[in-house]
Amino acid sequence: MQAKKIAIVTGGSRGIGKKLVEKILREKGLDVMYVSRNPIVDAVDVPEERKLIHLPLDLSDAGAYKAVILRLAQSDLSDYKASLLIHNAAVTNIHVLDTHCEEMLTHSLNINTVNPTLITAAIAEKGLFDNDEGARVVYITSSAGRLIPGLTFNMFGIYSATKAAAKQLFMTLRREFNNILQAEGSDDHRKVNKVRIDLVYPGIVLTDMQKEMQSKINDEKYKALIHLSTHDEQADWKFTYQNPTALEYKRVISPEESAKFILWTGAQGALEPGEEFDYYAATAYHQSLGRLQLEPLGHMFGRYMNLFGSYAGFGSQSSEDVLQHTH
Repeated sequence: MQAKKIAIVTGGSRGIGKKLVEKILREKGLDVMYVSRNPIVDAVDVPEERKLIHLPLDLSDAGAYKAVILRLAQSDLSDYKASLLIHNAAVTNIHVLDTHCEEMLTHSLNINTVNPTLITAAIAEKGLFDNDEGARVVYITSSAGRLIPGLTFNMFGIYSATKAAAKQLFMTLRREFNNILQAEGSDDHRKVNKVRIDLVYPGIVLTDMQKEMQSKINDEKYKALIHLSTHDEQADWKFTYQNPTALEYKRVISPEESAKFILWTGAQGALEPGEEFDYYAATAYHQSLGRLQLEPLGHMFGRYMNLFGSYAGFGSQSSEDVLQHTH
């Protein structure tokens, strides 16, 4: 008998996570288990044929990933396979790097880095991904994790470092999963898992976490970036590669818009091994919504490479250059 399919969303009780839960239930034909300390406060419209399950869990506990596996093994979920796993839970822990931030470092590492990695690995090890049509893992990352001097802000080191570490771990998982699939005769217990792993930069999203960041981060570069962003959701989109504007890269978006983009990425590209998507550089997404006109591909690619530079050239970029062109 073919297994039922379920989506798992961490941090699903509010913000982007809640919007993801709602849209998956409504649009993707999947039951959903969301992982968070607290349940969703406002009522969620659950279609009659769908199931919504809350796993109360504190992801700041180092071994929290084990509870996800135990819950999937319980009788009401034992015939399910994970078709979609979205790591959305995150914490900022805004603080200067001093000896008082020891607990914050551990707290952030467990939520932003350790448990997302181990939840993914554990589901694979137990054979709980959907192997019929393949499964997708999404790690919601952040430009704060990019290794660019212009994106290094006071009091933001813990968040930036944990996001950067998680990105590298998920890139490694992606490669390991893909190599295992390609290795004939491999006896690795993960070889049967057909898993696509995507990294998604969701944009500057007006969530409670974003509001906290804007109120606490004491850094002129960061304040300048936010100051140049538009918070008017009703403003006309001036998103054109022929005539770049501040709106092109720094429109602050709603959790609903971000969730829409995250789910859109799932229909792009091949199943394995996965890709990387940036809200502000996803020309196909914005073009599909009539927001921009594309310039010739060569011009666009050249400008994008000038924007972020090569790995060897990151250190030579000025802060002003990065502030003008990133989120």
